[in-house]
Amino acid sequence: MDTIAFALANLLKAEYIPDSVILMANSPAPAREFPGASINGKGYVFSGYYNGAASSSVYEYDPILNTWASKANIPTARTNATAFAINGLAYVVGGRLSSGLIRATNESFNPATNSWSTKADIPTPRDRMGSFVIDNKGYVPGGGNDVGYQRVLEEYNPTTNTWVNKSYMPDPFAHGPACFVLRGKGYAVGAHSGGGATYQTRTYEYDPNTNAWTTKQAPPVYLTSSGAFSDGLNGYLIGGVPSGGGKTDSVYQYDVDNNIWNTKKSLLYRNSLFAIFEIDGNAYICGGDGAYTQKYTPEKKLIIGLEALLSWIATQ
Repeated sequence: MDTIAFALANLLKAEYIPDSVILMANSPAPAREFPGASINGKGYVFSGYYNGAASSSVYEYDPILNTWASKANIPTARTNATAFAINGLAYVVGGRLSSGLIRATNESFNPATNSWSTKADIPTPRDRMGSFVIDNKGYVPGGGNDVGYQRVLEEYNPTTNTWVNKSYMPDPFAHGPACFVLRGKGYAVGAHSGGGATYQTRTYEYDPNTNAWTTKQAPPVYLTSSGAFSDGLNGYLIGGVPSGGGKTDSVYQYDVDNNIWNTKKSLLYRNSLFAIFEIDGNAYICGGDGAYTQKYTPEKKLIIGLEALLSWIATQ
């Protein structure tokens, strides 16, 4: 055992590659207020606000070729919808028409056939919701409608094409929560509306096994209209609108083990109301305030000397 410990100490060491942000190919149209999702290693952005109205455009991003391609238009053009992907299909839910009407529409996109199909409407029509996927079910928390900001959480089962109401969030979010998944639990992050002009930043964790929400450490600053993703190890809150208005380039990392937020490398450009999707642990931030696409790669830990250690073990 001592010999193995000596070999480990002398052959292995950790090396960290810092997080980075680079520009990728511009998106074809500088839309905003639109959702993104990833399917089979490619990213998709749907509809959104462009040239003064809701757009029906859909685009596919290939990270290997660094190119965008136009896909079949969405049947119902909307702004401020949410999107999630399950088993090779994307679901675009809710949103607002150019007329201002809020919809409960749920439309599914199949990249393999480049086609759309209509699915069961979400029970509570709203826009600016968050969404996340756990165990092949879609969860849609928050959002707003003509009644006001909503605490509702609804679960979608694509196998049965049905929705089920789940436990309400502790508070409603202003302009919708940014969401990610870690270790089988969903996280909703952002500024909640306490009524009137009272806004406070919150992180809520949802456990589908107990159908319960737990309050976690809030991000260090007030933000709405942000994006979020997970690389499987940590959650990230990106960009958005700070308390003084405008937009920010900030990136914050949520450390689930220690329940803390860490400040990370900033974006190259300030942004809000953008589409975001994750591919291979990288986040792609598209549109919003401009047509550019920013690729954010989290810090990575490499074990140096692993190959040499394995070769040494093979000779013993």
